[in-house]
This record gives sequence, C-alpha cells and structure tokens, in this order.
Amino acid sequence: MEAGRPIPAVPVDLLPPKWGTPVKLRYLLPIALLSALLAGCGAGGSDDDDSEQGQVRLINATIDHDSLDTYVSDSRVITGVAAFYASDYISRDSGDTTFKLTANGSTTSLLQTTVSVSSDTKYALVAYSTASEMKSLLITENESEPSSGYTKVRVINTSAEAGAVDLYLTGDSDDIASATAVASNVSGTGSYVEVGKGTYRIRVTGYGDKTDLRLDIPSVTFGDKKILNLVLARSKGGVLVNAILVPQQGIVTAMKNTYARMRVLADITSSGTVTASAGGVSLGSGLSSPAIGS
Repeated sequence: MEAGRPIPAVPVDLLPPKWGTPVKLRYLLPIALLSALLAGCGAGGSDDDDSEQGQVRLINATIDHDSLDTYVSDSRVITGVAAFYASDYISRDSGDTTFKLTANGSTTSLLQTTVSVSSDTKYALVAYSTASEMKSLLITENESEPSSGYTKVRVINTSAEAGAVDLYLTGDSDDIASATAVASNVSGTGSYVEVGKGTYRIRVTGYGDKTDLRLDIPSVTFGDKKILNLVLARSKGGVLVNAILVPQQGIVTAMKNTYARMRVLADITSSGTVTASAGGVSLGSGLSSPAIGS
C-alpha cells in the first residue's frame, strides 16, 4: 500500500441489502483495515521488562527471634518471617542492596548486611544465631541440576558451638556404625555431593565420632534431579543442632532437634555407686562416687 494513498471503500452495490444503511457501511471496512494494519505494526504498548532484577527471600534460622522483618532503607520489604520458615521472593535491581533485619514490628536493627544481586537470579538470605549474635549468609539458588536418578545435597553448618560435623544418609533401620559419611568435617559451607534419589535417615555427628550424635531425622525424601541445602543451626543445647532443609527455589522444611543430652553426676556418701537411665537409655552403671558420667 502506498503511503498517503486513501484506503478504497467498498462499493455500495456490492453490499448485501440486509447490512443496513449504505452510507454508514462504506466506511466500516476501511476503519477495520486500518486497525489491523496498526496492530500489525506493533501499536498498543509493551510488556514490563524485569530482566535486570534478581529475587531474594529471607530464611529465619534463628532460635532467638520468633519472627523477623526486613527493611531496605526505610521501607519494610519483608514482614513476619517465623523461625525456621522462609518468606516469598522479593525483586531487587541488580547490584548491591543493604538489608536491615529487625524483630517483627520493630525498627531497631538486629543486623545490617549488604549483598550483591545479579539479574535473573534467585537467592536465599539465611539469618542465624551463633556466638550470641545474629549473622547471615547468602545462598545462590541457581545450581545446575544433577543427572537423572540423583539428588545434589550440601551441608551448610552455621553453628560455631557445634564445631565441625559429619553427615550420614542411611536407611531408617541401618546401623550408623557401618555407614560412610556423605560429607565430612563440615564447618561453614560444604560442597555439593550427588546421592541417589530415595528416602533417607539424616544423621549429623561430631567430626570423626559416629557416637557423637547431633541430629537424627528419619524418612526424608530426596527427589529426582533436586538440589538441597541442609542448613544446620544452633540449638538451645549448644552442640546439638537444628536444621532447615532448603530445596533450591522450593518450600523449606523445619527439622528441629527432638533430643536432649544428659549425664550423671554421682555424689553419694561413702563412695556409693550410682546407676541411672532416662527414657530407656542408660546414663551410667555402677558409677563410684564422686564421678561425672559421659
């Protein structure tokens, strides 16, 4: 079609009589054609482009704060993240962002941390407590998936109180004495390892000592081609740990420790002996006073 040339009208005598008044109809088709041409040329606006943004969510792995808020400058961007849960993702422009973490409903800063956000990338900002203070770490949630039939798993040990730990993945009834550690001597962020998909009993022990049990969680399913972070966090017992299972870009699962540690202090007169148990577990037999059991 030549520029500036008028669009021809349909002759009146070619229109069926039932269409109505010819004077009105002779302009109907030209208008429709013009609208179609404009649409074909891309008229009508464009979609929002968020390719320059990354996404961040907060995970509350503390035992000292039941609920956390997050601020950027003076604006609250995340509200009320309960302990051992995660927020939804929020979008941030690529580059550095400073987050201020507060107790829910408060503006008093518990922690300020600056993280670097890349476009089109998801992150988990983990808040945790150790050595009587709040700290944080950033997990980048864009690890490549494993081969079919396998799961990638990584231990992130945030508890200074627990020291280095080992991770065992076994069947629910398997004896840990014959098991081999999947990850060993983990202090801080470990490396990803691939294991076969399936259901496992998760056991965490002190480094190099299978009898030094720190966490025991049965029947945890590891899905096909999934990426999992096992975040270990301080418990009220100190060396025992809680955990949060963080699937990449998925819903987190709280794994709170249901165990306690006990020992016997034998102090009976005349060097008397003490035998004790709790919950069917022996705490000591024939301990001669004075003595401190294990």
